Amino acid sequence: EIHLDKSERSIAVIPLKNSVMIPGSVLPIFIGRKISAKAIEYKKGKEVVFLTQKDPLVESPTFDDLYKIGTLGEIAYVFELSDGTLKIFVEGKKRVKIKKELKTDPFLEATFEILQEEKNEFKSESISIRSLIKSFGQYLKIVGQYPSDLLVSISSMSDAGRISDIITENTFLKLHQKQEILEELNLEKRVNLINQLIESEIEAVELEDKIRKRIKKQVAKTQRDYILQEQIKAIQKELNSGEENEISNYKKKIKTLKLSKEAKEKLNQEIKKLSTMSPLSSEASIVRNYLEVVLELPWNKKQKLNESFRKAKKILDNNHYGLEKIKEIIFELLALQKRSKSVKNSVLCFLGPPGVGKTSLAKNIAEAMGRSFVRIPLGGVQDEAEIRGHRRTYVGAMPGKIIQGLKKANFSNPLVLLDEIGSINYSYRGDPASALLEVLDPEQNSHFQDHYLELEYDLSDCMFIATANELNLPPALLDRLDVINLSGYTEQEKVKIAEKHLIPKQKELHHLKNDEITFSEGSIEEVIRKHTREAGVRNTQ
Repeated sequence: EIHLDKSERSIAVIPLKNSVMIPGSVLPIFIGRKISAKAIEYKKGKEVVFLTQKDPLVESPTFDDLYKIGTLGEIAYVFELSDGTLKIFVEGKKRVKIKKELKTDPFLEATFEILQEEKNEFKSESISIRSLIKSFGQYLKIVGQYPSDLLVSISSMSDAGRISDIITENTFLKLHQKQEILEELNLEKRVNLINQLIESEIEAVELEDKIRKRIKKQVAKTQRDYILQEQIKAIQKELNSGEENEISNYKKKIKTLKLSKEAKEKLNQEIKKLSTMSPLSSEASIVRNYLEVVLELPWNKKQKLNESFRKAKKILDNNHYGLEKIKEIIFELLALQKRSKSVKNSVLCFLGPPGVGKTSLAKNIAEAMGRSFVRIPLGGVQDEAEIRGHRRTYVGAMPGKIIQGLKKANFSNPLVLLDEIGSINYSYRGDPASALLEVLDPEQNSHFQDHYLELEYDLSDCMFIATANELNLPPALLDRLDVINLSGYTEQEKVKIAEKHLIPKQKELHHLKNDEITFSEGSIEEVIRKHTREAGVRNTQ
């Protein structure tokens, strides 16, 4: 048992979590903890001491968890709420310091001494007080959450200590700052400390407001839209809406394609870049177009090829009369295709005058071999970028004709017809013939690089056929072609072609029945001899 001197007085102590009681202030306090409720129950008279906790998270504080200097308060009213919580109204009276710690159970109890202010003839008319009131007025204008007559009331007071305490109570200073003010007994130092802290708060608020205005001014419409888009995405994610966004769709598609390690890394970098861009910016549109082009390409997506000689022979015979030498070459290629999946196809070049059926022959070869057919017209091409593609730094950049053709074919092993290869030209934009060297070289085209893709694409599974009216090509490109001459048809061959192919085709085109119109062999010969003197059968048709 602790014995007290006659001059000492014990008192109940209530710890405060998130506030500092300032003398002169009237506060409502909610009591929920047992240690505080017991202090209210066993208090002697109406007075208790309020001490602030050093750490608000401590639920059962002892004296070691509390500051030693606090405020003597007088409890005016005590209300018990429906949930058992007590609500008390307290008026702060004086600054006190704990002397002896008497007990901690069931509530905190201690002796105390009242602390006296060191005024040293410090008056309310001093420059420090006037400066403090002026700073507090600026603070109230910025915060704008206090009664308009508060400043008028403070200005009319004569007690400097009372002025400093009211100003401290009506600011949003941090707990440790308010505790520091509470513990300062020298009135002049306290006023200067409060003034300094308020000035710092004003500077911080003004700086935040300045930064906010500057950012608001700098943010353009696209940036605001981007923020809104990101907020929408965040909300959708929180609501588990299940809608897959653009980025996740790209990532899923990358996983499903048979891409090389290099291609996956490149595409993932582009996706990462896209995720940091505003969706409405021009840069994002360029990246998005690039991703869509690359992901729509048939990466190692091979078509099942025809291995039936009978089927191939039937297709060629039904569509072409004669051409035994060419058909023999096609059957040889078909045999190689059947025996070896990795055979390097030779590049056939059909050389002949217009109308001899170069393009239609290539199309039927594709059908006979079971390959998709892609026609790439090269007549008049002068720019190397038409073959290799444009670099993405240019406006309106797109891949070259080769890559575009493969995208259209939707398979990585089509038959690609390079139509009118003999008509390509040269200009300051580059040499298209040189670009074709890599496309047609079986030793290089497995690593073909399109400028737009910036990735290696394997063309080794493609079969290339070229057509030309005349061969004005560089020797290096000509060396890669297996030239087959289609010089033209004899009169007898033209008659047979007309009977088997041209006449049935025209009847079908004009919706005529066989008994509605007939052509004798003599009439066909008459047309060929006197009206269509040509190597092919285009005008005859």
